[in-house]
Amino acid sequence: MIFYEITLLTPPKFIFACQVDLENYNNKFPNIDNLLEFAVCEHGDVLYEYKSGEKETVHPGMFIPITKDIHCRTSMASPGRQKHTTVGIVADYQLKKHDTEAFDRDALRKRMESANIILIPYHWQLGEHYETVYQLLKKIIPNAVSQQSQKQLLALGDWYRLSAYLTEIVLKKLDNAKILQPPSALRYAEQVQEYIHVHYQEPLSVSEIAKYIGISAGYLHTVFKSVTGYGVLEYINQYRVWLAMQYIKSRNLSLKKVAALVGIEDVAYMSRLFKKTTGVSYREFVEQKSPAE
Repeated sequence: MIFYEITLLTPPKFIFACQVDLENYNNKFPNIDNLLEFAVCEHGDVLYEYKSGEKETVHPGMFIPITKDIHCRTSMASPGRQKHTTVGIVADYQLKKHDTEAFDRDALRKRMESANIILIPYHWQLGEHYETVYQLLKKIIPNAVSQQSQKQLLALGDWYRLSAYLTEIVLKKLDNAKILQPPSALRYAEQVQEYIHVHYQEPLSVSEIAKYIGISAGYLHTVFKSVTGYGVLEYINQYRVWLAMQYIKSRNLSLKKVAALVGIEDVAYMSRLFKKTTGVSYREFVEQKSPAE
């Protein structure tokens, strides 16, 4: 589990806020002093190519921060459509990058008592938190781009609300992360996620994924839980429901058709899983869709 500890020294100022939807996405981040960007990936895998030569793939459903220490180019990992919602601010801030092996949680909480600190996840699958984070980001956009000072203040209020929500997610995961893992754990967890994102329409099991990666099922479950905060089967269900939500938003499909698209044959089970994960039934979610979506 990787996250940022950000100490804000000055109030944020918006420099962009938008929803990106492109067939051939390719972007090089400009050298903007004290940039801090929050984004969620909605559709299409994104390839991050860093100046160091390292590469990383970000998947739909992930929260994506861009901080002043990141220098990279982003593009489509494979041909197709890429969609994400993003808000960028500039502010004076101090930055620390942590994982579960490299920091003192008690000291972190003490620092948070005396400074304006927010905690931001780094390339996490948001799972059950996706819709809340997405809606908060989307709510910021029209006010952030307005020239009216009152609307700018409303946008700032929503930005702080989003930051507080992300901080709570991180703190909860930290409280649940009781088993420390070697650095290989991050690689194993990423392999699991990539396997699920490719094979989600097929029957999946922990033992099958563990065999593919080359470790025992028990160790895989422990590692994955410690890195992501989710059990493997819980993550599979979260990802399938998240995909179902995207299908429902973009197409007028029956629950049976949506279930088949995400790899679930039992419609009744899909209905129960959707309600358990989102808090609303499939029908209620369809009826709640805004005309714009």
